[in-house]
Amino acid sequence: MNRRQCGWKLMLTVVLGMAALAGAARAEDFAGLVERAKARKAKVDAQVRDITMVQQMAGMMPAEKGEEPQKVTGDMKVYVKAGKTRIENDITIPGLQAKLKDLPPEIANQMQGPIKSVTIVNGETTIMWTPAAGKRQLPPTEHRETAACREWWEWMKTGTVTGEDNVGDRDTYVVEATGESLKEAPFTKVWVDKSMLQMIQGEAKDTPEGVMMITCSDIRRVMGELLLPYKMEMKQDGKLVFSVTVTSVLVNKGLADDLFDAGKLKGDKPQPPRPAKPKAPAKPAKKGGARR
Repeated sequence: MNRRQCGWKLMLTVVLGMAALAGAARAEDFAGLVERAKARKAKVDAQVRDITMVQQMAGMMPAEKGEEPQKVTGDMKVYVKAGKTRIENDITIPGLQAKLKDLPPEIANQMQGPIKSVTIVNGETTIMWTPAAGKRQLPPTEHRETAACREWWEWMKTGTVTGEDNVGDRDTYVVEATGESLKEAPFTKVWVDKSMLQMIQGEAKDTPEGVMMITCSDIRRVMGELLLPYKMEMKQDGKLVFSVTVTSVLVNKGLADDLFDAGKLKGDKPQPPRPAKPKAPAKPAKKGGARR
């Protein structure tokens, strides 16, 4: 589920275009592309102080032995401010309640209804909170997967522009990771939109699930220089397993800094529900009247 959270926890769509590479470019073009992407982002940041997105998610849970894959749905809210991201999930998994019967009651009771989680990506750390597990810092590998929601050049430190391609109706540069980025980057090959200078498709190989492709489409101008994808999908070995649709976007609503403060999340350990206080037994009524 980690890579799917990133998709999303995280927020892009897979639409494979016909390969039409325009020949290898020089390695130093990577640095120039990064500088141009940073300059464009600076223009967006000058106009956009914060973003709130409401999204709907649909995906497929991996099938257990002898069972069919289960469809999961969910509602997500994504808050972005000053390079920090907060993701709130409410995910519904059909048939989950039947699998909770073997869990301790104090844990099972907290997992009734949609599964809630809050993820905060802040710099080099990712903190996740769930009712059942409490608050924890994700290990480096999971952090890198979640960090794929950040700007592509922040996790692809070194790379090469290997050509050009079309993804859907968008013209892109094809960029491949090199050096340490081959180990550290959540995607080792990305397609960067020529106009937005943002990643709209990413490829990760050698994952436990096979080749993962994430792409975005239905790109709309929200305001000024800000463009966002409204349709996102993830495929594994060519099969669609996850999609996200943006239903609303709000800009510059004055989001509070506390939203992105992991210290404000609930405690490190799950809090079991308090048992109801037993009612005091009723006092027996006195027999007969009062003595004179």
